[in-house]
Amino acid sequence: MRPSSLRPRMLLLALGLLSAGCAGNRQEQRLEAEAAKFIYVAPPPKVWAEAKALLKARGFTVNEDQAGRYVMSTPWTEVYASEDMGTQLRRFLVVGKDMGQGRFIVRIYNINYTTVGNVDSHPSMGNHEYQRDSGSSGGGGGGGMIFSKKGQGAAPAKGWYQRDLAMEWHLLERLEPELAEELKHEDAPKPTATALRSTTTNQ
Repeated sequence: MRPSSLRPRMLLLALGLLSAGCAGNRQEQRLEAEAAKFIYVAPPPKVWAEAKALLKARGFTVNEDQAGRYVMSTPWTEVYASEDMGTQLRRFLVVGKDMGQGRFIVRIYNINYTTVGNVDSHPSMGNHEYQRDSGSSGGGGGGGMIFSKKGQGAAPAKGWYQRDLAMEWHLLERLEPELAEELKHEDAPKPTATALRSTTTNQ
C-alpha cells in the first residue's frame, strides 16, 4: 500500500481517537456533576463510614474530629519534592452535613500547598512524620514514611482548596452502585426512590 493512501486512514483514526477521548471527558464531567449535587437518603453514620472507608481504601490514614462533628482529614502527603524546585503537599478534607429528615451530604476537598526552593519545614508538621504519596484520588495511596526537616522545601508558599468531584463520584459508586450504573448509561439522569439531588452544587 502506498504511503499516500495511508494518510487519509491515519487521519480518520486520529480523529476517531480524539472524538472518543472528548466523549469520555464529557461523561466524566457529567457524572462528577451528579455527585457534586447529590444528597444521600441514608443514615448519616452509614454514609460517613463509607466516606472514611473510601480514604482508607486508597491508603490514607484518617484523622477524625474529636468533638464528634462530621469532619475528617488525611495527613499531608508529598506529591513532589526537589531541593531546587520546591515541594508540593496534599491532603484531603471531608465535611459532612446532616440535612435532617434522613438526608446527608458529603463534600470532599483536595488541599494543596506548593513551596519554592529550600525553606523551613511545614509549620504544622514540627518533627512529625508525613506520608509520601505515590498515587492520586483515582487510586494508589501513601508509600514509605519520611520526616519533615528544615530546608526540605515543605513550608507553604501557596495553598488552595478544591472540591474533589472524582472522589465524591467514587463515594456515590460505593453507596449507590445501582444508581451509579444507571447514570453511566444515560444522558439525562432520572429521579429515583432511593436518592435526591439538590438544586445547587455548593451547600
